[in-house]
This record gives sequence, structure tokens and C-alpha cells, in this order.
Amino acid sequence: MLKVNYEYKGGVLFVRMEGELDSRNIYLLSNSIKQILKIGGIKYTVLNVENVYALNDSYIRYLLDDIKNSDVYLCGYNSSNYSYNNILLSRESNVFKYINL
Repeated sequence: MLKVNYEYKGGVLFVRMEGELDSRNIYLLSNSIKQILKIGGIKYTVLNVENVYALNDSYIRYLLDDIKNSDVYLCGYNSSNYSYNNILLSRESNVFKYINL
């Protein structure tokens, strides 16, 4: 089961996840995020996966590729296989160092 909390703050959509991210819920999550971005006209997104287990690099790549209308940053993700180091955040609040509102 995956719990998702959405918060819009300071021009950024924060998506905090807790639980298991897997092939059963990745598409629902992605579609939900895209709808919120489209309806709200939101440009920046932070995906916080700190409390997600069974995380797979392919799920992260899918989310990043599927959420194309937003600048996406990751928080709480550690992988030596991941090459997008410029969007990895140690804390959610660090996103404000990278965006121009």
C-alpha cells in the first residue's frame, strides 16, 4: 500500500510518499500527479521518496519521464545507479535554491 500526501507551498507541489511503490500503483500515482499539475498550472514538483520501500530505479525514471510539464526534484533517494544528480535534494526545502519564482 502506498500513502501519498500532496502539499502546494511556495509555488512547488510536494508529493510525499510512504509505503510500497510498485507496478500496481506507479501508473495511478503518475496520473494523479499529472492531473494536479495540469489543473493547478504548477511548474515545480518535489517527489519525496524517503519513506518508500521496494523502490526501483525504473519507477523513478518512469515518473520523471511521465511528468514532463514540471521541473521535478527528488528528495530522500539514494542510488549509485541514478545519473540525475542535479535534481537530487538532501532536504525538501533545498528546492528553493534551484527554482526561480
